[in-house]
Amino acid sequence: IGYYDHATGAVPKTRIVHDKQTVDDPHDNPSLSIDGDGHLWVFVSGRGRRRPGFVYRSHAPFDVESFEQIREWEFTYPQPWWNRQDGFLLMFTRYTTGRELYFSRSRDGREWSEVVKLVHGGHYQLSHARGRRVITAFNTHVPFTNVDSRSNLYFLQTADWGDTWATIDGGAMELPLDAVDNPALVRDYRSEGRLVYVKDIQFDARERPVLLYLTSSSHEPGPKGEPRVWTIA
Repeated sequence: IGYYDHATGAVPKTRIVHDKQTVDDPHDNPSLSIDGDGHLWVFVSGRGRRRPGFVYRSHAPFDVESFEQIREWEFTYPQPWWNRQDGFLLMFTRYTTGRELYFSRSRDGREWSEVVKLVHGGHYQLSHARGRRVITAFNTHVPFTNVDSRSNLYFLQTADWGDTWATIDGGAMELPLDAVDNPALVRDYRSEGRLVYVKDIQFDARERPVLLYLTSSSHEPGPKGEPRVWTIA
């Protein structure tokens, strides 16, 4: 972990938070969060059901000198969000039926709620938060175990930090979503023979969700995937 020092214009020597030894896999990339007191939280991704994820907290606010390990548990692709009222909401993936989407909540980062499954079957997601509102965009795999079949574009949101979830027009959704065709579907790219790769998610100036994604005709690099189309929804 490291930081840019605005006073000196330099980057101090980085610190090792967690050494994965011989692991050389971008699945294990970490995510960073900062709580209201300035403590740095590092969520180190695991890989599937073979390698666990780890949660670390800096001993001092806004300081990278030393960290304590808070927890070791099963998560991949961690996306942590924090607000002063609720604490943490962690969006993540588990390799259960294919790749499935889950979340868990914690007020202090130490005691975590029961894990809640958001979507059944294979998916990849990107999420974002503003206040107590959390938005997520994701795709699906059909069949769920074929990770090269990712297609379709879905969207879900919560206005109460995960207590309830809804579609873009406010329609309430029961968790977990377990059908390929459901009200969270933004566009049925599967029927068009297009694969979907979600790249970014943001809010515009009017608080409307904006989804950036890439569609392709093949999961393989090179001409088989052409045309590749960058799309905003």
